[in-house]
Amino acid sequence: AKAGVSFEVPKTYTGLVKNYLSKGGGGFIVTSMFATLLYRMSLISVYPLGIGDVLCYIGTRVFWEAQEWFIHSRWFHGGENFRAHPLFKSHDRHHDLPYDHISVEPLRLVIVWWTAILVPLILSVRFLGFLSPAIASTFFFSYKFNAFIYSIMHLMCHSKIPFKGRMKRARENHIKHHMSPAHHLNMGPNNIDRLMKTDSYDTRLHRRQSTGGARKE
Repeated sequence: AKAGVSFEVPKTYTGLVKNYLSKGGGGFIVTSMFATLLYRMSLISVYPLGIGDVLCYIGTRVFWEAQEWFIHSRWFHGGENFRAHPLFKSHDRHHDLPYDHISVEPLRLVIVWWTAILVPLILSVRFLGFLSPAIASTFFFSYKFNAFIYSIMHLMCHSKIPFKGRMKRARENHIKHHMSPAHHLNMGPNNIDRLMKTDSYDTRLHRRQSTGGARKE
């Protein structure tokens, strides 16, 4: 199996956490998230926590939802027959596999991802003076936190843990996404999906059954 991919689908929360931390970049996401939080805490004597941090988190959350929808719509499923663009073929592999598998973001992908966010922040703080170190670190922590929520929710949607309520609905939506990749593009709240009218499963765009696809070792 590819790195970060397993057909040993967790049935318990303990198994889910173990899989997340031991496969792909899951452990790195958690470690780097807390490292960024500790860095922000180290600045409190100079930059106390305040309304700016709260607004930064809220703004980051809104940005994350919009970014998540855009990346899925335009890059992951924006090609012919809703296939991914060449740089994101790993997402096609995820959809080609049976639904009953788990995949965690590869470590290499996470490192490139974090670097793409960190470089503009450093430029904004050190050279442009656009952001304070405090707001930059709050944004980076908030971004990583939302990435963690997305990543762990994705793992939960592919697990066999029995859920109720919101998480059950999230899994149902994600199954529909695998069946109709142009819909249910947001892992969490469907605010952007509703706004962009991609929250309704369309059987005309049915491409793969949730248990279809070829199993690849």
